[in-house]
Amino acid sequence: MADETSRTTNSTGESRILLWILLAGAAVHGTMILQAKPLASANDRSRWCTVWSLLERQTFQIDEIRQVPGWDTIDLVYDDGHFYSTKPPILAIWVAGITWVVTRLTGWDLLRDTQLVTSWTLLIANGIPLLCGWILWRRMLMETVASNWGRGLLLSAAVFATLLTPFVVTLNNHTIAAAGVWLTIYALWRILRDANPHWIWFLACGFAAAWTCAHELPAALLGLITFGLCLRQSAAKTLLAYLPAAAIPLGAFLLTNWLATGGLQPAYASYGTDKYRFVIDGVPSYWLEPKGIDRNVDSPAVYFLHCLIGHHGLFSLTPLWLLLIPAWFSLGAIARIAPTAESQQTDNRVLRLLSWMSLVLTLVVMAFYLSRTENYNYGGVSCALRWALWLVPFWLVSLIPLVNRWEDVPWFRLAVVPLFLLSSYSAWSRIDNPWRQPWIFVWMESRGWIDFSEPRPPLSRPMWSWIAKLPNVGDGEPRWMEFQNASAMQGNCQLRIEATPADIAERVRLVITRDCAAERSTELEFIRASLEAGGKPAEFVRWSDAEVTPARQQHDLTLIRGLPLLKEFRPGVIRYRKTPLRNDAFRCQHALAEVKVESPAGDRSWNYRCDVWLCDELPFGIAEVEFQVSDAVTGLLLHQERWQATACEPPPLPKAQWSPQP
Repeated sequence: MADETSRTTNSTGESRILLWILLAGAAVHGTMILQAKPLASANDRSRWCTVWSLLERQTFQIDEIRQVPGWDTIDLVYDDGHFYSTKPPILAIWVAGITWVVTRLTGWDLLRDTQLVTSWTLLIANGIPLLCGWILWRRMLMETVASNWGRGLLLSAAVFATLLTPFVVTLNNHTIAAAGVWLTIYALWRILRDANPHWIWFLACGFAAAWTCAHELPAALLGLITFGLCLRQSAAKTLLAYLPAAAIPLGAFLLTNWLATGGLQPAYASYGTDKYRFVIDGVPSYWLEPKGIDRNVDSPAVYFLHCLIGHHGLFSLTPLWLLLIPAWFSLGAIARIAPTAESQQTDNRVLRLLSWMSLVLTLVVMAFYLSRTENYNYGGVSCALRWALWLVPFWLVSLIPLVNRWEDVPWFRLAVVPLFLLSSYSAWSRIDNPWRQPWIFVWMESRGWIDFSEPRPPLSRPMWSWIAKLPNVGDGEPRWMEFQNASAMQGNCQLRIEATPADIAERVRLVITRDCAAERSTELEFIRASLEAGGKPAEFVRWSDAEVTPARQQHDLTLIRGLPLLKEFRPGVIRYRKTPLRNDAFRCQHALAEVKVESPAGDRSWNYRCDVWLCDELPFGIAEVEFQVSDAVTGLLLHQERWQATACEPPPLPKAQWSPQP
């Protein structure tokens, strides 16, 4: 009697510990969801754009909402004159339903109260399914893991040490799919271990497996495997419960695709076609000129290495998964808990089967993505190999036999602690925004071991002035450009540069007029050959006024440099700039220079910066120029002028002539 009372007390105490782990996980994750910044990446903006369009315009077209600052996305396709999200619409549709309820109950508006609406919607859409998955996992651990230590470890791992955690704060398909996997595993567990499983578990398994497939297409194999296992267990219950339940999410997936795209395939199935590769108003789609990690620069061998132990590695970011190696290699040996008991033998058999499923699914998913050489981008800018995250519940299940076998080995317990802590660090270091590179990526990049930065084409010559080139005035006609100050710090100002022939043939006379509170003009002569050869301003600038003072010369040189001190401009990236000159954008190369200037007393210092967007289509080779002054210590912006081209002679071509980057 005393022994029975002791066991009951221990069981109750253990149950309370696991409950506290769940409550702590729910509280922390819920808090982070409510505090998260909305629209954190092109990926979730693409989905939210569809949600807004469905609610406000009853359409899948996102033409209107993507024009709102902060809402545009690169994850879109262009079809029949309209933009659509590349993401399967099923997620956006049911999230739109939740968003509708949130806005109606609170009076909030998705566009006006974006942070409030998105965070509370995500608390329901991400938080509740994930919590339900953890609860099912806890119930399974109570039946399969021998010790309190093992149960606490595996539950804590699920709640705190996987890379599902950072994705809970953003709208994505991975957390949703993982929740479906947890229900699939638990239902399958009940079906395979019970002598006469209830039909409800067949229904749950069918719905959950199909739900996972609808949100993670590579999970189709999961649906086939679970269907086969259920059919072997009970053909009648599979046909009458599993299949009808599975038809609901699969039917919804196909129907929503048809409503959104006119076909059964999601929009991203058209990757590489003209729907992805388009030019609108002179601006090519992102996928015509992908940037950074999306450029697919790695070979298959390097990609495979980084998927396992590199900057996006399953084992390097979540070293707890290193335990999968001995777990999968020892699938024949299951936990020694009352091995003579028939029920335990059944549990061992089912655990072995689930572990085999975990291994097979992992190998197939890895092989699938390794075969897609055009998509070697590790899931884009994200803190994890996100296309594998739906497998997390299966990986945790695979650890049960290993933990049961080795939990009494002291060195095993000691080894697990650092693996758990490092895995937790990877998860929580990106909890505010999963759409960032992993900490290992940043560390390797800082040491020059990897470089996914966008190429910066070299400038055609050394450049020491923001005036990039001189127009041809050999016909005697003036050439000019006018700029409008787009900076709120300076108000309504104009800048005009006019070039005319000089008295000396090899020179060009420039008049630079700045009209703000008062008009001020500077007249100089440029030696064309010296400028085009990469000369410095002091070498190509001449003054027609013989009485010009040294102070005036220094003032004019500062104007031409865009900086108080001489500094060579360094090349930047290619960007597309829209100006009032025409509807089509101009393809420009960014160039910049910056210098630090200290006060004579040495007690203060300032950073001067000049940014210029170079464009050969325009008379002086510039579409936009910006001057900034900031405090060198605090970084506070003290002065800003951003001049955008508004008119010029000769005018540019009315349409952009786009061609791929060299």
